[in-house]
Parts: sequence; structure tokens; C-alpha cells
Amino acid sequence: MTPDQLQKFCDPLEVRDITKSPFSFGGYTWATNGKILVRVPLIAGARDADYKTAADLFGGGMVGGGIALPTIPAPVFETCKECAGKGYFQQCKCPACQGAGECECQTCGHESDCDRCKSMGYIPDLTAAKEPCEDCGGTGQRETLASIELGIARFQNRYLRLIADLPGFEFQAHGLDMPGRFRWDGGEGMLMPLWIN
Repeated sequence: MTPDQLQKFCDPLEVRDITKSPFSFGGYTWATNGKILVRVPLIAGARDADYKTAADLFGGGMVGGGIALPTIPAPVFETCKECAGKGYFQQCKCPACQGAGECECQTCGHESDCDRCKSMGYIPDLTAAKEPCEDCGGTGQRETLASIELGIARFQNRYLRLIADLPGFEFQAHGLDMPGRFRWDGGEGMLMPLWIN
């Protein structure tokens, strides 16, 4: 695999640096989006980074055999609620509450929701630069939450789709709050289950 091929396991819009692009550490090249973590033998072209926590979390890898995944249904999309389907925001800090979402009463000092921005902390500003919506990645559409039960845990379809077509793929589920482990010809990884209360 190349760093470009590993990029599909990353999330460049996420705030944590570890999720932005593949990185090399401890004799492997790694990629993660915060829900899925993969490692492959060291490849050239990935940035060097000291993310020891990824290596510690990974441990020794998958032990024993695994299962093939069932067919994963095609994604169903809905309009992103966060950006109302625009895929971006044009906004500025609310001048009434200074971005806090609450205002203080000048008479009694009581805090109340800001009426100007409806407690959001920002207001529309068509002169501001367009910032991509992080919830939908700038597309205006979000995949609906759908999952498949594997063993006793449920895993989100959108993450299973990323790994299902890897050559020689095998998967193991390890419990409701433990990452599932997987391997394929050329690498291995972990996937967090869907936590349902």
C-alpha cells in the first residue's frame, strides 16, 4: 500500500493531528480516523510521527482465525442537519454574546440564551470565507447511521465498507466495548464497535 491508499482510513477534517494523514512509527506505517486504526509494514512517503499510543493500543494483533464479512448494504444519505445541506458555513462570532451563546442581563446579572444567535455563538455572514462543514465533509449529505451485528457487537457499515474488500480479509469481534480486529494480505487493523445505550 502507498500513503495515498492509506489516506481512506484517515480524516483530514478531524482536529487531532494523528487522524489527518498516514504516519510511520515503530517499524509500521499507520492510518486512523479515530474509529478505525490500520497498520502495514513500513512504507516510504508517510510522515514520521511519535504516536506511541497507537502502538500501545494495538498490542499484539489478531490471534486465531476470523470471519468474512456479510454483504454490506449500499449507503443511504440524508441532508446534513448541521449545515442544512450547503456543505459549508459562512459565519462570524455573534456580536451580542461574543460567541458564548449566552448573554448576561445588565440589571440582575442572570445568564440567558442569546436571542440574536439562538445560543449558537455565531451568526450568518455572507462576506466571510466559506468553511467546509466537518459533519458532512463539505458534501451537504451525511450517511445515515446503519450497522451490522458481528458476534455480540455492532459495527457501522460506513467503516466496514472501508475494509471489506481488502484481499484475504478476516474479522474478529471481541465484545461490546472492545475493538474488533481484522487482517488482510498486507496489513491488520482495529475497528471500534458502535456503542448503543
